[in-house]
Amino acid sequence: MSSDIRQVMLISNTRSDEEVLDTPWYERPILVLTSAVFFVYFAYIREPNDMDAKMGRDLFEVMPGLEIPLIESAITEAQRMGSDTRQLRQRLNELKALKARVDQLDHKPHN
Repeated sequence: MSSDIRQVMLISNTRSDEEVLDTPWYERPILVLTSAVFFVYFAYIREPNDMDAKMGRDLFEVMPGLEIPLIESAITEAQRMGSDTRQLRQRLNELKALKARVDQLDHKPHN
């Protein structure tokens, strides 16, 4: 390594003690106290609301058309890796059969 590169690396890697200790003494206690207050609030005090119920739902309930493409992608990846795809194919067939039944019910004429 040339001496110029070594010199640049030494300069960039050195930090003075003033830079490291240039934080006020009360910074750490404030950060710890603030973190503790937020943890207690979110873990114990806060009441559940409608948004919590929505976030607790399964992703495929919220976005029903997402599971089939994800499984197809997982099958492709598993094939590429040489893994077994039987369970994935079984789930894909179940979903496609369910989708076909739902589509069939949606297209029936209403009396």
